Amino acid sequence: MTHPYAQTNLQLFNQMLAGGYSVDDVELVKRGHDLSLRLLSGQYRAHGKPFITHLIGTASVLAAMQAPAPVVAAGMLHAVYKHGDFGMEFPRSRRRARVRRSSSREIEEIVVRHDLLDWTGPTILRLRRELDMLGPRDKDAMLVRLANELEDSLDGGLHYCVTPSAHQLLTASEGAAVVELARELGHVQLGDALARAMHEYRADHPPPGVLQVPTTEAFIVVSPSYGLRPEVRLGRWIFARIRPLLDRVFLLIDSQRGEL
Repeated sequence: MTHPYAQTNLQLFNQMLAGGYSVDDVELVKRGHDLSLRLLSGQYRAHGKPFITHLIGTASVLAAMQAPAPVVAAGMLHAVYKHGDFGMEFPRSRRRARVRRSSSREIEEIVVRHDLLDWTGPTILRLRRELDMLGPRDKDAMLVRLANELEDSLDGGLHYCVTPSAHQLLTASEGAAVVELARELGHVQLGDALARAMHEYRADHPPPGVLQVPTTEAFIVVSPSYGLRPEVRLGRWIFARIRPLLDRVFLLIDSQRGEL
């Protein structure tokens, strides 16, 4: 299947310039690209697509909708907190400060709200009911998430994962809720594209089983010459397991300070 969305940084920059975005807008998105390139170096989506390509595609979906440049840039950065490798940088506030330096406070706030967005069938229905009560940053975060959903489906991507059960477009009820949420946010074109993605997923035949992967988890490929020392690997392994708990603590502190 064909689609109009960029899959390389050059395609995205050309798309934005042709679509009327200013050079400053493109430079803002490029800064997000450059940071994501470093934080997600060597990372791939479960089906083997380079992670940076997924981020470019998400930003491209947003640019095709003529979303404001900060929202497009947030699309480029939307996975950095969940999947980005900040090394041993701690606490979370330091990671947030690093993202803000490379983008802006507005963009980083959209990214962190996207990271905290509870995205399941029941919560999508709740978000639709409470849409009028949400602030602009939360709506921007939802828009980024919807663009992410569409990008995941490009090129039959959902068919290449044997167990893509976490994706919200795969069940009729949850998929319909996602489509309606896009439309209620005022993005009918995006809603229509998501509806087509649902239809195409059900109509298309999956690729040969040998091309499919039995997981929905992203993975990392590191060049042998860049292998980490055993003690560094152990430290990162420990840190990766305690980081979610520490992040929750510091998010609570941030919210109490009014910084979220």
